[in-house]
Amino acid sequence: MPVTKNKPLEPAKSIETLALFITIDVMMAVQSSLVRAAADMLFHSRREDFHNNPANTMTHQGLAAIEERATVHISEVLKNENGIFILSPDLRWALDLKLHRHALSHPATIKWRDAEMQRFFDAKRPYRDRRAAIIWDLQRSVNEELKRHGLPPKLETIPVSAEMAIMLGTILRLTLKVEAIAPVLGEVDLHASLESLRDRWLAFLVEKSRGR
Repeated sequence: MPVTKNKPLEPAKSIETLALFITIDVMMAVQSSLVRAAADMLFHSRREDFHNNPANTMTHQGLAAIEERATVHISEVLKNENGIFILSPDLRWALDLKLHRHALSHPATIKWRDAEMQRFFDAKRPYRDRRAAIIWDLQRSVNEELKRHGLPPKLETIPVSAEMAIMLGTILRLTLKVEAIAPVLGEVDLHASLESLRDRWLAFLVEKSRGR
């Protein structure tokens, strides 16, 4: 039987549907980066209070894996394999996410058949890029497209959940020295600390996306 090709959605409905498809992955990628950033910043500013690097914990690595999974999911949506969307050329970072998806899916590959992927790999971008910055700026470009079509933007900021505070607390309990745990977890409300950091972190991600 002949394969019937999907009829793409109209541009306004297309960008609205794309935003719906990627919202959860964008949110979780940036949320995970925020929790890791909070732990890393405390570690680098007060190393003498730690007996282990937060990056060595399963919780920290699990958050990194959430960001990696989101990268793959978002890239697969943008691949538009089923011809659902009319993708605007003004959407930023779609190609970069594709290259990161390849790198994540083939972590042991050194020689690539695709020349563009080889250049990406040789520039050490799989390790140097901040994927959360790429994902967040993609979301910002999606919102720009939504506004162009008279539609309300989605996910203009990232909510800070109680779960994020719990994960940050878990990382710190596993890595702080015993005598340093009470002052950090007692005097500072972790949820409020993450909320305080959020806007600065999002601004940092925007600057990172502009600077690459």
